[in-house]
Amino acid sequence: MLELLRVKAVEDGQGPMPAHKELSKKVKGSKNRYGLSQKMRFKWMDKDLASKSSPEFLYFVGCASSFTQKDLARSTAELLSKIGVNFGVLNNGDTQEWCCGHPLIVTGQINDAKEVMEHNLNAIKESGARTVITSCAECYKTLKVDYPKLMGISTDDLGFRVMHLVELMDELREKGDIAFNKAIGMKVTYHDPCNLGRLS
Repeated sequence: MLELLRVKAVEDGQGPMPAHKELSKKVKGSKNRYGLSQKMRFKWMDKDLASKSSPEFLYFVGCASSFTQKDLARSTAELLSKIGVNFGVLNNGDTQEWCCGHPLIVTGQINDAKEVMEHNLNAIKESGARTVITSCAECYKTLKVDYPKLMGISTDDLGFRVMHLVELMDELREKGDIAFNKAIGMKVTYHDPCNLGRLS
């Protein structure tokens, strides 16, 4: 409901706020929320980590993991590789990954969000991947919930499946494809992100 009110505020000329305009300017100019060079988006990645041909899975990394939380991106890619997931990334000329558009959607800037959405959907389609994996809860909600909503379709009609890394790991565990056999000797609390557990 809050997001709809922000959209209406923008439509009525009461938004976006100055900081939101600056954010949109960065996304439109640099294709990421930080205003950094797209050449840096995959600097964290070992060149041989992702598949080069017809991956079944696509790892949609997201801006935060690409630019500021590179350990998360690297760990995700290494984990996917270790468990034998044939995955690729959008890092090829015109099909390069852009910001998913989450910061634009939550600030009511729907027209700008549609521009990045169309680019990403075309890039995903060109990749041929049947499943898109994210390790970012915001990218997950945006791809799975917001994109279909903006297009007026259901999630099932996207043409590909959207999964968070947590869902993929659980699915593989349920199938018996992976197993956790070593004790870690510590108590662990898992924080379930709102955009993964409650809003998606």
